[in-house]
Amino acid sequence: PKGVLYVTVPHLNDSFDRGRTVTDLQHLITDHELAAAGETQKLYERSRPHYEEWVRISQVNAGAPGRTDPQETARLIEELLGAREEIHFHTFTEHSYRALLEHFSTDVLPDMHLAEVTRNRTEIIGVLRRADLAHH
Repeated sequence: PKGVLYVTVPHLNDSFDRGRTVTDLQHLITDHELAAAGETQKLYERSRPHYEEWVRISQVNAGAPGRTDPQETARLIEELLGAREEIHFHTFTEHSYRALLEHFSTDVLPDMHLAEVTRNRTEIIGVLRRADLAHH
């Protein structure tokens, strides 16, 4: 009650994820539905493209050497996938993050109100308030 939710994500273009594909809202909705239904294997299977982008783009942007051997790249992707390594699975711009928060505050938790979406140098910041605080 009377809560405020302050959430941040890295901005795609101001992090080592620059160059990756922006995660669209429908992808996030499907992931949420699979997780809510306990479909962890299907959710896991959807992770492969995220790991592929991570190896091909994010790791290189973060300073890892570029990989030219396709077999070595494939091996690393399988290793990360098998270990279920934590990475930035999803990527956001200010526009895509606003769409997610609007969806969340409308369809998932409608007693929340999207109060603000802004950014600092590297992050996108979302502030949601309980509906009873939306006008204060």
